Amino acid sequence: MLFLWRQTEGAGVLGGPGRGTRHPGSHERGYIGHPMGLDYSYQALPDPCGPLARAIREPVFGGAFSAVSGRLEADEWLAWGGVWAECAQAWRELCVKHPGLEQRRFSLDRRWDKLHYLVSEARRHGRFDADDWGTHAILGAGLLADHLTGGQGVHLRYSPPDVVQGIAEHLCPMTEEELRRAWDPPRMQECAVYKFRVDNAGEEEWGRVAEAFRGLQAFYRQAASLREGVLVKCD
Repeated sequence: MLFLWRQTEGAGVLGGPGRGTRHPGSHERGYIGHPMGLDYSYQALPDPCGPLARAIREPVFGGAFSAVSGRLEADEWLAWGGVWAECAQAWRELCVKHPGLEQRRFSLDRRWDKLHYLVSEARRHGRFDADDWGTHAILGAGLLADHLTGGQGVHLRYSPPDVVQGIAEHLCPMTEEELRRAWDPPRMQECAVYKFRVDNAGEEEWGRVAEAFRGLQAFYRQAASLREGVLVKCD
């Protein structure tokens, strides 16, 4: 079982699932005016996961792990040697031991906050870091270590298998009709939903969001059925 890192105002303490608080919508940076796009991706991982545990313990290996994990082109890092090759080899061995792991990956690209708003009542009331299943599904349950970050410096987050099970139980029964009732373009713009504009919230965009929701449901359904955890990364 992995312990998750809880970020507080001056120090970090070990906390349980669902207690992490730092993510791009609250303390580190705002949604509006960010110089680059923020994309969220999700990688299922076995529990326990040796490479992830090592990444938490060892900052140098952790830096390589943050780049390599979940990448189908991870073998390219083998030629780099050193810790990059170690991490790529560890990822390769993990995929051999758990067939199909490299395919158990999903990306919301830049629609992650639209889904966050739709599946989390707390997000609809302006809370970015709530301890609810909708927030866990999109942002992950908690931080792993202060040195584990994605390409733009946003901390990697992780949901252990029991939290993934709860996410699936929350998300999978939801229908698109329920989701559509929460689709309120003026309110979404008022709540500063990332990359959202009222003048681009027609049926075509709704269709893309609904498709992303179906994909997210399928991803968590499969991860829960295999008792896997989920690593959440923002790039």
